[in-house]
Amino acid sequence: MKNDIDEIIQLTRLFDMYGGLLPDNQRKVFEFYLDDYSLSEIAENNGVSRQAIHDIIKRGAKELEHYSEVLKLEERKAALLSAVLEIKEVVNTSCNKDLINAKIDALLELFGE
Repeated sequence: MKNDIDEIIQLTRLFDMYGGLLPDNQRKVFEFYLDDYSLSEIAENNGVSRQAIHDIIKRGAKELEHYSEVLKLEERKAALLSAVLEIKEVVNTSCNKDLINAKIDALLELFGE
């Protein structure tokens, strides 16, 4: 049971980050699925079989995982947040312009600037 919950949490996180990259029909199916509709309810609303909905969700989950591996937005977001918090700490504790500029340069490197 816990594994199912962990899977839903993971899918929700991936969908929040990359769901906009899915085709409209697949995205709508995922929205119903993550809103706790059963496969049968989703199938009935879409005029397809339960198996078709299952396949759409499995295929979509693989696509979301692929987007995550390729784009790495979560890792970039975490690195960006960490860099911003470091800059905030330096600004709040120091007036050392060289240190502040070094932190800002490190942040810019995250963006390839």
